[in-house]
Amino acid sequence: MNPFAHTHTVMHRVHAAMVFWARDLLLEAGIEGANVFSRFQDERTAGDHIVLMPYRMSPWPKLVEQDRPINLMARGDDRSTPRYWASVGATIREGVDACYDLGKGPRLAPAVPLESMPAPLAAWYAAQSPDDLDRWCVQKGTMKFGRMPTLLWDRPLSIRTFYLILASDSAARQGDVAGGFSVPALGVVTLGLQLRRSIRVSLPSVAVPPKLRGFLQAMAASCESPLGERLQELADELGEEQEHRMTITPVPDLPSDDFAHVMRSLDRPLQPAVHVAVQVSVGGTPVFQPGASPTMNTPR
Repeated sequence: MNPFAHTHTVMHRVHAAMVFWARDLLLEAGIEGANVFSRFQDERTAGDHIVLMPYRMSPWPKLVEQDRPINLMARGDDRSTPRYWASVGATIREGVDACYDLGKGPRLAPAVPLESMPAPLAAWYAAQSPDDLDRWCVQKGTMKFGRMPTLLWDRPLSIRTFYLILASDSAARQGDVAGGFSVPALGVVTLGLQLRRSIRVSLPSVAVPPKLRGFLQAMAASCESPLGERLQELADELGEEQEHRMTITPVPDLPSDDFAHVMRSLDRPLQPAVHVAVQVSVGGTPVFQPGASPTMNTPR
């Protein structure tokens, strides 16, 4: 799936999850029969309902967040990377510590002799084509060396979508102020921002680097349990949908003039509203490649 098709699917599912979030809050409050829409309806026929309207979308905090990709194998927690891919990077790092002899015998940093590796991992390196641009396996004299793996995450673009949540009250339109729907319903939504302030969304996988699955399987066969089992599980889950948790953020109220301008643009009268935002990361892709090329034409 290319980044544009992936972003289309992600944004569609996140918006649907926002609608379900508001609907579930109303049901939990015992407000049955009220609908949740993404656009304004004909109030003469729609009955009591909430409108969850996205009105602004922008990069956050700026268009280009970081030119350099994130090293998923580096120690430390970077919250901007998906949890699954952060786990893949951390587990490969553990596998490197277990499978690569980094302290004995001849070595061309960042490459390790194949003869010092476990057999499954050495076989994976030996099977890589010498004509590949990546050149995972290099040779000096009679010895073959495997280059150290690197898993990077091209930092994605963060998109923040701002929503206005408004309620349409059929009872108030008929003059029944005591039976109003708007204020109680928006009160439920406001409390939901405190007690149910996140959504869980199942998102499609980004494009998987072509050599990563075979490498994980070879490393899994080279490591003892439980590390080998974790590596195999990660290899099996490549390309599957992953569940993501996203926080719904309360947004300070719009200035009165800005809010009035928005309502005039929508041809709506001024009315109570709840202002929220949800942030989504899109466009990020994993990059699996060997480390920096060792110099093969010098004695050191």
